[in-house]
This record gives sequence, structure tokens and C-alpha cells, in this order.
Amino acid sequence: MRNGEMKLMTGRSFPRAMGHDFAGVAEAVGAGVTRLKAGDAVLGPARFRQAGAFGEMVTAPEKAVVLKPVDLSCEQAAALPTVGVTAYQAAAEIRPGQAVFVNGCLGGVGRAAAQFARARGASVAGSCRNPATDEAREFGVEPVVGFGFDPAALAERFDLVLDTPGMLPFAAARTLLKPGGTIVDIVPTPAKMIRSALPGPFRAMMGRPVTGDLEEVARTLRLPIARTVPLAEAIPALTALECEQRPKGGNWSSPWPEAKPGRAKGVS
Repeated sequence: MRNGEMKLMTGRSFPRAMGHDFAGVAEAVGAGVTRLKAGDAVLGPARFRQAGAFGEMVTAPEKAVVLKPVDLSCEQAAALPTVGVTAYQAAAEIRPGQAVFVNGCLGGVGRAAAQFARARGASVAGSCRNPATDEAREFGVEPVVGFGFDPAALAERFDLVLDTPGMLPFAAARTLLKPGGTIVDIVPTPAKMIRSALPGPFRAMMGRPVTGDLEEVARTLRLPIARTVPLAEAIPALTALECEQRPKGGNWSSPWPEAKPGRAKGVS
């Protein structure tokens, strides 16, 4: 977003506000809002185009704000909305006994999707950076492969292939897929949206703020937080995260480091 690479969704006007996920205390509610009240501890995502959670106050639509569970800190709660809802909706059609492959299984969406898939009775395989394969196995992912793996070794094994960094070539994802399965890519581009509209197994999506989905995410999902920083250090933290995420080369054989859960204090 800071590079303007998602301006199709965010709009073309820059500079723009930053920060989407938040947790805190409701200062006020609009006319007609009955589900929440001032003083409630809440979490949610800001409006996608307006953003603005990197601030002392932010506005959000009622449907995208839910009560924060008492057992969650604001830091833990603010790590959940976007990645949690995206993963929850991407995995919505998983059934017991099915098999799921998560490309980028240790990123925020990848971890969340793996949790939801296992909770629904599915087995989960995935890819991550080679040094982190043991961590993925401890997390319940098996088999685990490194980025740049040969998809032929896992041909036609999965009912759902979820590409969280958006770097898995269609041909590779199709090789992994069982007949009748689905490929879900959560990094939409114009070309992917066109492919998604055509007949076939491919679907490009972005998480949508659905109240019931967000409530379920808040109740059940827990994600590790790699680092917290004060708001004054948000820009250096974002810059460091962008450098960690930048793909080396840009082709399928290049490793893609997953996004590490990191956030500015009070916002995500």
C-alpha cells in the first residue's frame, strides 16, 4: 500500500493514512448504533480506503467492530482482524477429512488458515522458508516444503490450495489440486481478478468485514506477536518489515519470507 501497488483498491490519492487493524476503547458511537456503546473495549479493521489506525483515534463502520474478549490484550487483539477474517473466509468451505495446502504457512494469514482448517477436521500441509520448517511441523503442518518446491511431488493431493503471499504460479497450484478443488489467492491484481471471473478452480479474494466472522475470529484465533513498538517508531518498523518481505528476484524459484506479525502499539 505504501508503494501504491494496491491503488486499484485503495484509491490513487497520495499521501494517504496508514494502519488498518486496531484495538482500544470506543470513545463514541454514531446515531443508530445499538450493538456497541462508548466505553466498550473493541477491535476491528478501519475502512479499507480511509485506513487511519496509526493514530490516536480512528473511525470504523459498526459491522466491522466487535467486543474484545477480556482474555486478549489490545496488542493480541489488534493482530487479528484482517488476517483472521481473510483466513476464516478463505477456509469457509473446508470440510472434515479434506486436505489443505497453505503457501506461506507461517505468515499471519497462513497460521490463521491452518488453525481454522485443522479445527474443521482437515489436514494441513504447507510451504515456508527452509530454516523454519521445524517450526511449521510443531505448529501442526505436515508435510512442510520450502519455497521453490517441485509441485509434482505433491500432485493432486489437496482440496484447497491457499496462496497467502500471492507468488505461487497458477500451473504449480493446479498441479497440487485434486479434481474439483479450489485455488484461493488473497493478493488480488487486475490479472488475477480476470482469471477469477473465468470458469475454473481459481478464486482471488480479499477478506470482507462481516460481523459474525470477526466475532468468531476474536473468540477462537490466537497469533504470536514478534515485536511491539510505540507509535513513534511505527514508520521505522514498517520499513524494516518491508525489507524482510521483499522477494529476492521475483520468480517462483526465489524464496519469499513470510510477513512476521509485528505492529505498532495500539494498532496493527
